[in-house]
Amino acid sequence: MQASISNELTGRKQVRAIGMAYRKFALENVQYFALMNQSDSKRHACAVENKSDDLTLQEENENGLRILIESIMKGQADGSIRKELDAFTLAIQLWATLRGLLVVQIFEQPNINILAGKDFDEIVFSYLDLLEVSMKN
Repeated sequence: MQASISNELTGRKQVRAIGMAYRKFALENVQYFALMNQSDSKRHACAVENKSDDLTLQEENENGLRILIESIMKGQADGSIRKELDAFTLAIQLWATLRGLLVVQIFEQPNINILAGKDFDEIVFSYLDLLEVSMKN
C-alpha cells in the first residue's frame, strides 16, 4: 500500500489510492486475501499448517491501517479532508467496508444468483467516490 501513495497527492487522494491498491491486491492475491480475512483461530491454524508467520498477517493489517490513518491525518492538515472527522474511526470504516465489498465480490458473488452479472468494480469505485465526497472539506 505504501508504494501506491505519492507525497504529491493530497491526503484525500492518497486515501483513494490506498483503496484502489487494496482492491488490486485482493483481486490479484485471492488466497492470501482469504487467509488475511479468516478468523484469528482459523488464520493461525492455516499459518501453522503452511509454516507462514501468523504475526506477519497481523502486522500487515496493522501497517495498512497505520498508513491509512496517516493519509487521513495528512488530508486534515492539507485541508482536503474535514478536520472534525476522527482519523482512526474513518480508517476503520473505510477498511471494513472495502474489505466487506471485496469479500462479497471475490467469494460470494459466484454463489448468489441475485449478484450474478453485477459489476462489482463499479460498486467499489462508486463506494470510493462516495467516501471521497463525504470526506471533502
